Formats: sequence, C-alpha cells, structure tokens
Amino acid sequence: MTTTQFAQALDAGNLNSPSGSVKQAGQEFAVRMLGEYRDAEDIRNTVLHFKTARGVAKMRVGELAQVRDTLEAPTILARLNGQPRVSLAIVKTPEANTVQVADAVKAEVNRLLKELPKDLEVTYSRDQSADVGAALEDVSVSFFLGILLVVLVVCVFLHNLRGMIIVSLAIPPSLSATFMVMYFGHFSLNQMTMLALSLVIGILVDDSIVVLENIFRHLHAGEEPRAAALNGRTEVGLAAVAITLTDVVVFAPIAFMGGVIGQFFREFGLTVVAATLFSLFVSFTLTPMLASRLYRRGEETEATVGFWAHFDRFYNALDRGYRRVLGWALHHRWQVVTGGVGVLLTVFWWGWPRLGFEFFPPVDQGQIRVSMELAPGARLEKTDQVFREAERRLRDIPEIRTLSCFIGFGGGGRARNSGMLRVELYPKQGVLEKLQAPFQRLLGKGDYHGYIRTRADQEVAAEIQQRLLTIPGPVMLRANADNSASGLSRMVGGGGFSSTIGAIVMELRGMNNREIVRVAEEIRDRMKGIDGLIAPDISWREGKPEVQARIDRVRAAEYGLSVTDIAEAMRDSLEGNINAKLRDGRNQFNIRVQAAELDRNSVEDVSNVVVGMVDGRAVRLRDVATLEHGLGPTTISRRDGMRVVSVSAILGPGVPAGNAQKQVTEAISDIKLGNVYLKWAGEAESRAEGTTYLTWALGLSIILVYLLMAALFESWLHPFTILLSLPMALVGAIIALVLAGMTRNIVSLIGFIMLVGLVTKNALLLVDYTNTLRQRGLERAEAILTAGPTRLRPILMTTLSMIFGMLPIALKLGRAAEQRAPLGVAVIGGLLLSTVLTLVVIPVVYTLFDDLGGLLAKVRRRGARQVSSDGEG
Repeated sequence: MTTTQFAQALDAGNLNSPSGSVKQAGQEFAVRMLGEYRDAEDIRNTVLHFKTARGVAKMRVGELAQVRDTLEAPTILARLNGQPRVSLAIVKTPEANTVQVADAVKAEVNRLLKELPKDLEVTYSRDQSADVGAALEDVSVSFFLGILLVVLVVCVFLHNLRGMIIVSLAIPPSLSATFMVMYFGHFSLNQMTMLALSLVIGILVDDSIVVLENIFRHLHAGEEPRAAALNGRTEVGLAAVAITLTDVVVFAPIAFMGGVIGQFFREFGLTVVAATLFSLFVSFTLTPMLASRLYRRGEETEATVGFWAHFDRFYNALDRGYRRVLGWALHHRWQVVTGGVGVLLTVFWWGWPRLGFEFFPPVDQGQIRVSMELAPGARLEKTDQVFREAERRLRDIPEIRTLSCFIGFGGGGRARNSGMLRVELYPKQGVLEKLQAPFQRLLGKGDYHGYIRTRADQEVAAEIQQRLLTIPGPVMLRANADNSASGLSRMVGGGGFSSTIGAIVMELRGMNNREIVRVAEEIRDRMKGIDGLIAPDISWREGKPEVQARIDRVRAAEYGLSVTDIAEAMRDSLEGNINAKLRDGRNQFNIRVQAAELDRNSVEDVSNVVVGMVDGRAVRLRDVATLEHGLGPTTISRRDGMRVVSVSAILGPGVPAGNAQKQVTEAISDIKLGNVYLKWAGEAESRAEGTTYLTWALGLSIILVYLLMAALFESWLHPFTILLSLPMALVGAIIALVLAGMTRNIVSLIGFIMLVGLVTKNALLLVDYTNTLRQRGLERAEAILTAGPTRLRPILMTTLSMIFGMLPIALKLGRAAEQRAPLGVAVIGGLLLSTVLTLVVIPVVYTLFDDLGGLLAKVRRRGARQVSSDGEG
C-alpha cells in the first residue's frame, strides 16, 4: 500500500453524512451517519483493507502506523531576549494617525491582559508613536523657544517693553489664521507642519519689525503717534509687500513639487505661504494701530544707563564703522567687487568638495536589523544554532534593550537557511531630554531603563557587524541601522532575507542570467575594496541542493503508473498528506499521513519509497526512476520583461550615500557590461528624483523673485543687484554645513531655497530706500550713504530674528532633531555671510548697474536721435 492509498483510505473513513429521514408517530426525524474521527484513538482503531499476494488483508491503522497527537514540526522560530515569542505587527491605514492608533492598541492590550494568564508578558519591541511624540516635542520646544528668542532680539534693539509687546502680539493672530487654513486644508499637526511653523517665527515678525522700526524713527523725529504710524507704514508699504511676496514665491514651488518629495513637503510649503501672507496683513493693520496707541511723540531710541546704554554705544560704534566702510567701498568699487568674488570663489572651492551628499539625513531611531543567511539547503536546526551564537555574542553590548530573533521567514516559510535579528536600543537622549532627565527621575517619570545611550545607532551596528563576522556558517551578514535613509531604500532581488537592503543599491538588467550574474559578481568584488561600504552582496543565489528523480516513462508505463501517480506518492511519503481533518468543536486539525522518520533520512530511503502496487507487490521509486544530485531552481526577478539582479551594500558610520555612490561609479567604470544594463535604485533613485524636483523649485523661485523685483523697480537691471546676494548666501550655507559636519540633502536643500526669499529681503530694503531717497532729490552716493545706515537697524533686527528663530532647530535639542538640523544650519550660515556682504557689496553693485543702465539709456537716446535726423533728412 502506498502512502497515498493509505491516506485516501483513512480519509474515506472520516465522514459525517446526511442519510435521509424517517417518520414515526406523526414526527419526522433526520437521519445522519456520524463517522468522523473524534480523537487519535478513533484513528488507531480504523480498519484498512488492502490487497496482498495472498488476497485482501485487514489491519487496524494502529498496527501499521504510529499515531501521535503532537505539534507540527516548526518551520519558523521566534524569540525575544532568548525566550520563545509570538510576534504581532499592527499596521495603520494611510489616513490614520500614528499616535492615536498606538494609544488605542495599548488600551486594548491592557484590557486583554486582564483576561489572559498572569505569566504572559507583552513587550512592545517597536513603537513608532514614541518616535513621533519625541519629534513633535522637539519641534514644539523649538517653536516656543524661537518665539522667546525673537522677542528678546526686538527688545534688545528697541529696548522698551512696548516695542516688544507690539511685535509679540503680531505672532498670535498670524498663527491663528494659519491654523484655520490648516484646518480647512485637512492638515494635521505633524512634524512637517510643526517644522513649518517653527521656521516662520522669524518671518512672521519680519514685516512688523520693518514697519515698527520705521514708525519708531518717525516718532523720534517728532511726529505725532498717529501720523508716525501712518507715514511709517506708508513709507515702507511697497517694500513690505515685496518682502512678503518674495517668501510666497519661494515657498509656493515647494508646495507644488511632484513625486514622493512633493507629497512630503506639500503641507510644509502651504503652511509657510499662509503664515507669511497673514503676517503681512497683521503688519499693515495691527502693528501700526498698536504703535499709535502705545508710543509717544519724540520716543527716545537711546538709553543713558544700564545694559541698554552699553548696547547703544556698541550699536553707534557699529553704525559709524559701517558708514566709513561703505564710504570707502563706494570709492573703491572694483576692488570690492573683485575681492568679494574672489573670496566667494575661494570659499566655495574649499567647501563644496568637503560637503557630502545624501538623500535624507539619517535619524537615530534606535533600531538595528541584522540579517544572516547560511548556504542554501541548511537545516532549520543549523540556522537556529548560528543565531543562538549570535544572540550570545551580543548580550553584553550595553546599548541593547531587547533582542528579537526571527528564523525561517520568507519564501512561504521555507527559507530555513536565513533569519533576522531586530535589535532595539535604549533611547539616545538629546540635549532637551538630558536637561529634563534629573527632574523626571525625581518625579518618577520618563523611560530611561537605567541606561542613557550616548553612541549612535550606526556605531553600535558597526560593532555588531564586527562581533558576528567570525561566526562560522553565514554566507551573508549585515547589521544595518534602521534609520530614515535606509527606510527609503527599496527591497529588490531574491526571496527571503537575500533581498538586498541598503543605501547603495543598483539593478542589473538583461536577458542572459549568467551574464548578469557575472557582471554583478565583478561589481560586488570591486565594492569590497571601497572604504565605508559594508557587506556588499548580490541578490542572486545558487539553487538549493536537491535529490532529483528522473522517471523512466517506459518502465513506469509497464507498472501502470503515470508521472502524476509517482509524484503524488513521493510527496505524500516525504512531505505528508493532510487531506484528512480531525474536528474538535470549533477547531480543526490536520491528520498528516507521512512515512516514518527513519524511512526518509537518506537518499537510499528516497529510492525505497513505494510509488505503486502491482498484483499485491510494492513498486518502489528505484524501479521506475534514477536518482541524482543537483541544484533546484533559484528565484528569478523580472522587471519590464528583463531579468534583474541587484547589487547592494550598507554604509559605515558617517559615510554619505552620495559620496559612496560616486566612489562606486568610479570603481566600476571600466567593467564591460555587454548586454547588461545598469540602473541605480533604492535611495539613489529617490535621491535623484528629489534633487530634480528641488532644483526645479529653486530655479523657479529665483525666476519668480526676479520678476517680482522687476515689477517693483520697473527695471530689468536692478533685480540683478538683489539676486547677487544669493551666491553669498549659498557660500555661507556651505561653510556652515561643512563646519557642522553635515551634508547636502533634501532638508538642507530646502534651506537653500528658503535663503532665496530671506536674503533678497535685506538687499531689497537697501535698494528700495536708496531709490526713494534719489526720488526725493538726493545724489546717488549721498542716497546710498544715507540708506545704508538708516536701514542697518531693521536689517540686523530681521536677520537676527530669523537666526535666533532657527537656532533651536540647528542646535538639535531633542530626539530625532538631526533630521531637521541641516535646514537650520544652512539658513543661519547663509544669513550671516550674506548679511555682512550685502551691506557692503550690494550698494557697490547697485552703482555699477546704475552706471550700466545710464550707459544703455545714452545708447538708446543716441539711436533715437539718429533715427529722427535720418527721418528729417
């Protein structure tokens, strides 16, 4: 009897069936046959009939087989800190709120724990709501600290509480109106909108500062408060509108970028635009009204005693020094221009090559993924042994909070040669949390677990990689910090954990798999020689070793067996037949019919598998087939009709992905690809897309600012004077990023775009007031020497307000703040350098373009006179 026949006979005796009905005493009864197995004993007592050489024989199942009520052999193993575990992953829907979902899940778990056994322990090995909460707390603190610092800047320059109150009161109405826009736009208070609100603190007070400072100057000149408020607002009205619109035209393109990066920054851009427009309205209405009510005629701008007196002496000295420098610059125009250009080019040449490039700044999330893969065909027990050794080697790393082990995942639960360790680290505290820690310990609050982590997740991952390298067995080992950069990389390649995950990923496509693998292996070998790249690997794997049975169709036909009959008998003997079921109330269990373990332990056992019966005699596999060793089919990935093999690597601590990609490109430049096509994927693909959209947004913002300035000045030349402040800002941002050890990335590029709007405002204030004075009859040089010192105070106030508003973001106060810090650093660096150079270089450039405009006007007039004289002749 074959195993298949045995299973069929067993299944035939496992049946409940309706059999009709009977009528008795005026009542009808349904008749049902109950023949289903109720327990293992029923199975043992089942009688089977089968043919033998002597005829038909009867035997009980218990006489032919061992019947056991047991557990299915495991194909997947899971542990938490060395103890068996069941892992449950809960994924929210796209529109759901992470924090709300996590809170609801925790509440439900707490309710269920009351009904479950007391010794059951529930551990949250990954909780994204904690990261979101920490990030929002950091942004919130940066937001309120930025407001405080901005108000202090205003107080220092105006040194009276009334000015501080007026500027402070400009913030709440603008924010309230912005919240209304966010509400009707269905925005949430997430990291991007909170970051936008933090950034606009300096922008919100820009217009109010310009208007208030001008009103203050008119009051000091002796005007009545009402007249000063009206005249001060009117005098800078056009400039204030232009200042606001520069921010609008800069941030609007960010809100309408395409691709994933556009979805990411849409709410950010629209929030900034809304807040900026409302700040203009407030500066034209609330600020002058409050100034007319709170200020007095002849308001003093200088103090005689105390801190304010010292500040006034410092500012007056700065003002006198600026007048002298500006006067000298106007008499040495070409030296100033050539010197400024030389300094900018030198600094750019020094800083740009030192500035690394990556898609997104890595965020320390305290999660490390360790993937290990043994040779194809490794048994689950061997894989488990290797992972237990890995767990033992990692136990004494102090930063590790929990260690989760998963073995046998992937490939439908058949990837028994691979697995993963998910390492959760203790939280890495930021400056803000370190300041809070002593007070929270006293109050019994906080989640410090007795350990404060100081090392970054990438450093811990590098140590894990080194500790596990000497374990015998794995053919692939990767310890990768699960930060935002790696999270944006894509999973490509083969099945299970052989799928390549890394910051450096390239796809090789073609029709010939052997040629693709050859090129992939050569690229992988070149990548091994590049510093900073860890565990280069390819997605292709050799097939699993197997015993292959080649059927002799002629002999099989002689026994009356088809290929299907033989395959079914082999599968049922070696893997088991689970057609029959045992039902116990609501539960249903498989009845697995399978050859005894001692009959399936070797190749010889496989050859002895009974595949059929002829005249009561067994036909074994060796009678109809020959056995040989071979490799099974490997996983084949296709894209666009072509076979795909990926090559990938993870990055060492502090290695920017863009720099690593450039090194790889140079290292493989001489490899002959033949008919293989190479394409960067993963983070590189996202980085290229994001850079394209941001470059488009930057270019469009510059064009829009130019058109806005051209309309304001009614000139095509003077807008170039304004735009020349942009290279100064760019160089300042580069210097700041290099000195801070940061990179060019999506976040710092947003900072570059912000600078387009921010730095042009200072130049705009200078040029606009210079034109106003010239219209009043002043000579050009006198107008410049008057406009510069007059606009020095509002320029310094708006610049310092923006710098101090961005300072909390740049200082990385909270957990995960490194994600936002490059933006703050880029803006601060750009503002500092551009402001210093703008105050001197822009007036000089203004005179040069003015001379050029005069020259062009003379040429046009001369041409017009020539045309006129020709006409008369």
